[in-house]
Amino acid sequence: MVFNTSMEILLKNVRLQDVRPKDIGFIWMKHSPWGKYWGIGDFWGLDQLIQTSDYDLMDLEWQGNELYINDTTDVSKLLLSGLETMATWKKQMETDYSETPFDIILSLDEGDEDVPPSITLRFWAVRNHSHYIIPAIAELDGFSQPVLMEQVNYEL
Repeated sequence: MVFNTSMEILLKNVRLQDVRPKDIGFIWMKHSPWGKYWGIGDFWGLDQLIQTSDYDLMDLEWQGNELYINDTTDVSKLLLSGLETMATWKKQMETDYSETPFDIILSLDEGDEDVPPSITLRFWAVRNHSHYIIPAIAELDGFSQPVLMEQVNYEL
C-alpha cells in the first residue's frame, strides 16, 4: 500500500487490523474484440464505447470503475468502509483474476460545511507495465486530497 502524506495522518486514526474483506465478489470481466477489461456496476453505453482496437481500456476502467461511499460523516468510519471495499476487491482480484495485475486507488474528500465527506474508489488493470497513476509516494503527494493505492497481482 502506498499513500500520500495527508492520508498517512488519517490512517493513524484507523485500526487497520479491523479491515476485513467482505465475502462477496462483484467485479466482472468482459472481452472486447481487442482485449479484456474489468468492471463493477453498469458502464453506461459500454457497447458503443469500444469500437476500435486502439481504444484505451485502462481509461475505460478509470471512467467506469468508480464507487462512491458517503454513508457516514465520521471520517475514520468512512475510511474504514473504503478500506474494506478495497480489501474485498483485492481478494476477488487475487482469487478470480490472479493472472492480471491491478491498481486500486482510494481518495477521500473530507467535505466542508455544505458537502459531507466521501470516499471514491477506482481500479484498473495494469497493461504492459503501464499505470494510469504511478503507485509512488512522490506521485501521490501531488494530489490535494488524501489518497492511497494498492497494487494487486504484480511484483514491485
